[in-house]
This record gives sequence, structure tokens and C-alpha cells, in this order.
Amino acid sequence: MKPLKLYFITFLLIAYTAKADNHGIDSLFTLYDNAKTDSARISYLIDIGMAYELISYDSSFVYYNKALNLAQNAKNEGYQSVAKRFIGNLYIDVRKYDKALDILSESLEIAKLTDNKAEIARAYLSMGLVYNNTNDYIKALDLYNQAIEIAKNIKDSVTLSYSYNNIGLAYYNQYNYEEALKYYLLSVDIDEQLGDLKGVSQGYINIGLIHYSIGNYDNTLSYYKKAIKIAEELNEIVDMSIGYNNIAIIYKYQQEYEKALEYLYKAVEIDKRLEDKGGVAICYINMGSAYGGIGKHEKAKSYFYESLNIWKEIGDKAGEGTVLYYLSGLYLEIAMQHKGDEAFDKNINMALNYGLLAFEIAEKTNSVSLKNSAANSLLETYSKMGDYESAFHYSSIYVETKNTLINEEKVRSIADAEKKWESEKRLLQIEHLEKEKEIQRLELLRQKEESAKQRLAIILVSTGLLVISALSVFIFKRLRISNRQKKIIQAQNALVKEKIVQLNERNEEIKTQKDEIQAKNIEIEAQRDLALEQKDFIEKQNNAITNSINYARRIQHALLPELSNLTKSENSLMSLSDCFVVYKPKEIVSGDFYWANRIGKSIVIAVADCTGHGVPGSFMSMLGISFMNEIVNK
Repeated sequence: MKPLKLYFITFLLIAYTAKADNHGIDSLFTLYDNAKTDSARISYLIDIGMAYELISYDSSFVYYNKALNLAQNAKNEGYQSVAKRFIGNLYIDVRKYDKALDILSESLEIAKLTDNKAEIARAYLSMGLVYNNTNDYIKALDLYNQAIEIAKNIKDSVTLSYSYNNIGLAYYNQYNYEEALKYYLLSVDIDEQLGDLKGVSQGYINIGLIHYSIGNYDNTLSYYKKAIKIAEELNEIVDMSIGYNNIAIIYKYQQEYEKALEYLYKAVEIDKRLEDKGGVAICYINMGSAYGGIGKHEKAKSYFYESLNIWKEIGDKAGEGTVLYYLSGLYLEIAMQHKGDEAFDKNINMALNYGLLAFEIAEKTNSVSLKNSAANSLLETYSKMGDYESAFHYSSIYVETKNTLINEEKVRSIADAEKKWESEKRLLQIEHLEKEKEIQRLELLRQKEESAKQRLAIILVSTGLLVISALSVFIFKRLRISNRQKKIIQAQNALVKEKIVQLNERNEEIKTQKDEIQAKNIEIEAQRDLALEQKDFIEKQNNAITNSINYARRIQHALLPELSNLTKSENSLMSLSDCFVVYKPKEIVSGDFYWANRIGKSIVIAVADCTGHGVPGSFMSMLGISFMNEIVNK
């Protein structure tokens, strides 16, 4: 349930995964055939269903339903709840959310009737995932928090880790990257304590997503490569597919398209084997974008259209909108290569239509990221068509949604959150080591007390034997007691030496971790300084541009006629009285101007509207004034 599959706009959650191969399935069937009880057979059927999730969803449904039927016939309510939950999770995978919610609700009711706390928490977790995937984050967070409360009470670390991870996902989908990172780190920390390498790998993918979302591509690649290394060692093919796909995206943004395609072909091969239609559709989007980057437009089109057909087939509007956005961009690029010939109009209209369809879906699904991308595409398209009014409308939407997605404060918050987590983790490690030392000290004291008791008992027994036994028997007993004590002391000495060696090893580990934390702090400080330098540079550029435009404004105003020259009479010439000028430019410098001059006994007045606003418009107005002077005066 942890990993996220990333593509350029939309993000897809992959539900519970399990390692499987034919040999493993064959072994499970053998165990099922030899099972003696209904409970054992139900358990093996669920395991077989999990194994088939990586091969065929249809087969997985079959065995989960067999498990459910057997549990119902055996009146085993506990396994009925478990089987229904697994079926619900499978419906989430294939995006049939209504069916998923119905059967998960049934699973929850059974778990409540049997007071199965662990199963109640897991049902909450799965139901929260449904609401998360349908953008109802308030309900999702409420269910996740209920799962956390139960998991803490029953000390279920696995469910607690999943809950933290899914809360991180909910905040991520709301673009609250600081909160998302906090919960992802909590999840990874639990997985590290449990030794759950798969969970750590999936956590690295999610943390990488945070860095991707704020443009830290080097950090993103670092986390993804760590995740893939673990997934390859564990042969977790789903996680490998996710990692390959996500790494390809980073290479795409770095314009290393051949590397991107190399990883995408690996990912799509795995998704086809798993019959994961959504995963294949995601890969096709990314492959189309990569081929577009190297100028192979026809191949890019074919992948985009294949992806669009899959999204329509499975009824995923978010995926459909994403493909439409990329088709809009591709047709715009093709149109610009044919500027001036007949193909331009055809391709520019295709770009406009796909952009409008993508924007419509973004508004219906309330997807800020898709709305931002579609608005950018429409801004570019309308600009190339010369429809500047429409272009300005979508430019406003683009800026508004861009500010929603990310800002400088969020970037700083993420860096602070990582440093805080590293510091807290170090304190926990030191505290854990101190607790172990205290346990060792108490154990040594207990052993000393037991040794003292043993010695006292031996003395009392020996004294009694002196009274009732001969000297030879007394000596024999003392020898046996001495040998026993010697062995006990030797064993205790060996145990103490072993504990000392372990303590030294732990000290070395802490020292290594301290060095790593210091190095990471230095790196983060350097990144912060670079960000501040870039901010200062941008502010200086902005001031310089604004000063230049203000200077242009003074020049433009100097060229405009003085009203006083027209309101007085000279040499019996005509004059104006009771006149005024209202001149309120839209920008600092204007594309509109007014002009007046005396010609003979007449006064010529003009009010002109030039094409454009701002600096381009001001150039046009200056040319207009010059031409008016030349035309009228000469």
C-alpha cells in the first residue's frame, strides 16, 4: 500500500503488494492440499490470491472469493472480514472505488462484531485509501487517524507505519509537502526499526516524490536509486517498476531522453506482466513525452493515444486529462514547425481542442496540478494564434495555480523538517543505547545476587553434611560444588565479554551515524545559502527591469503634447478652452497615446490605440507619435 507511481502530472497509488513466483504459488497449493483444517485452507487461499496479484488480478479475485466462501461455510467470521478486506483492496487496484467501499464496509462491520482490533484498523486504512484516491481527504485523514489510535493501543507497528505513510500521501495530494514529509519519515523510521527493507524502499520513493515536487531532482534521483537497489535485492518487481518509471521522469526533465526510455521500457514490461493497465498507461504517457523530446512526433502520438484509450477503458478521468494535456503540447510543437503553411492551422486547432478538454477535466476533478498544466498549454496556444485576450486569461489561472502548488516557504520547511528528523533520530538512538546499558547493569546485579544466594545455600548444606557425613563425603561434595561454580563464573565472564564487544560495535555505529548527520547538515546549509543567493539575484534583476520601464515611462510622457499650448490663442489662431485629458495606462508604459498640434489656423487632435500593452506597446506608441508628426506637419 505504500509506493506511489509518479508521472508528470498525476500520481498513482499502488496498493498492497507481495512477492510471488510460480515456484512460490506451487508451494502454496501443496500446503493447501495438505491442510487439515478449514482455517489453514482459508489462510493458504488468501496467500495464493496475494501471490496472483503480481500475475493476474482475475486469478487473484477467484482465490480471494474462494477463501470468502469457505470462511462463510465454516462460519469463521474472522477470516470473512480478512477475505472481504483483500477483495476490497483489489477493487482499489483496478479503480472500482464504489465496489471497494461497499465490501470494505462489510469487512469493518464483521471486525467490529468480533472485536478484532487489528482488523478494524486495517479496514479503516483501506477505506481511507478509497477516499484518498477520490480526493475526499477529510474523510481519508479521519479514517487514518482512527487506524493510528488503534494501532498504538495494540502496539501494531506494521499498521502504524502504513497509516503514517497514507497520511503523508493525503497531505501530498493537497500540496502540503511539509506535513507529507513528516509522516513519510515517521513511516520509514518504523520500518527501519522493524527491519522491513521493502517498507524502507517504498518510503524512499515517497520522500523522493517530495523532492521531485519542489524541483530537487538530484535528491530525487538519490532516493529513487536507493529504493530500486533494495527492490532488486528483494526481487520486488512492483517496486522495481515504480522506481524505473520515476527515475525515467527525472532523466526526462534533465533532457536525457535515451536514459529515460531505457528505464521506461523496463517498467512497462513489468506492468504488462502484472496486467496493470493503469501502470502501462502511465508508462505510455512518459514514453510519448520522451519521444516528443527527441523529435519523434509520430511515435509520441501513438503512445499518447494508446494511453488515452486505456484511461477511457478503466474510467480514470485524471489520467485522461493528463494525456490530453500532453497531446495539446505535442500538437502545438508540431504546429510551430509548420508556421506559414497549411499544416499550421490544423495542428494549432488540435492543440487548442485538446488543451480545452484537459482544462475541463481539471475543473471537474478539482485537480490543481492538471489545471496549472492545461492553463499553461492554453496560454501558449492562444499566444501563437494571436488571441492575446484569451492568452492573458489563462496566464492569470496559470500563475494562481502555480502559487498554490509550491512556494519558497514550503521548500525551507521541508529542509527544516529533514534536519529535525535526523536530530530526533539520533537522540532516540542514544536513548536506546542508554536503556540497553541499564538493562545490562541490572542483569549483572541480578546474577551477583543469585550467586550470593547459591553460595549461602551451599554453605548451609555443607554445614549439615559435616554433622551427618564423613570427611571424605564432605570433600567430594565440595569439589563438585566448586566445579559447578567455576563453570557458572566462566559462562558469566563469556557473557560479559560478548556484551562488551556488542557495546563497542554500537559505539562505532553511533559515531558513523554522527559523521553522516554532520555531513548532511553541511549539505543542507549549502543548499540554503544557494537559494538565498538566487533570491537576491532575482530581486536585483526585478529592480533593474522596473527602473528601466519607469525611465521609459518618463520618455513616453515627454513626447505627449502639453495641454497648455492648446488652450491659449496665438496670432488670432484657434484655441481650446475648458478641456482636459484623462490618461490612465494599464501598465507603467502604455500602448495608447494622445497627440495634438497646431496646423495653420487649426488644431489637430488624435487619440490612438496601438497593439499590445507594456514595453512592446510603448514602442508602438512612440512610432505612432513620430508618424503623426511627420504625416500632419509635412
